[in-house]
Amino acid sequence: MAKAKQLLADAGYPGGKGFGKLTVNTWISASLPFLPEAATLMADTWRRELGLDVEVKVGEEAAVNAARRNGELNGQITVRDNEARLDGASILRSSYGTPTQGDRQHHDQALFDEVTKTLSVTDLNQRGAALNTMYKRLRDETYELGIGYVNIPWGVGPRVTAWQLFTFSFFPSGLHTIVLK
Repeated sequence: MAKAKQLLADAGYPGGKGFGKLTVNTWISASLPFLPEAATLMADTWRRELGLDVEVKVGEEAAVNAARRNGELNGQITVRDNEARLDGASILRSSYGTPTQGDRQHHDQALFDEVTKTLSVTDLNQRGAALNTMYKRLRDETYELGIGYVNIPWGVGPRVTAWQLFTFSFFPSGLHTIVLK
């Protein structure tokens, strides 16, 4: 919290004074129970520790996502569960690599170029390292904040002798690589 307090003070909002209302949007999630409660916990913490005026709005998932993608929620926070994706490249592409994306995270052409270069790595032996390097680069300047990780459990039977999952994939992937006895 010390870094957040210092950043607010440096931006001219010591103790949250003059910052204005911060809106946190979320929804009732079928895949992640207590998502509104998690958003409320975050808001309460920012209110208590940073002195911010925070409002939590619980809406309908499709409507909140459409407004976020269209840029209607720019300057606001969205607390959400995450959809399944092929690998970690999809969010990199949409949030950092597509200049026309309404909810992209930046306006830096050099970063768009760097993301494009990273996404061009298709060799599975090099892709994980390229994505890891890119995500380390983004770590300190991202507007994405992960408060936790919830994995939907899945298992395999004793007939599976080999399986190469995709790097940065949090769901069953690489199904074409499964080798059975």
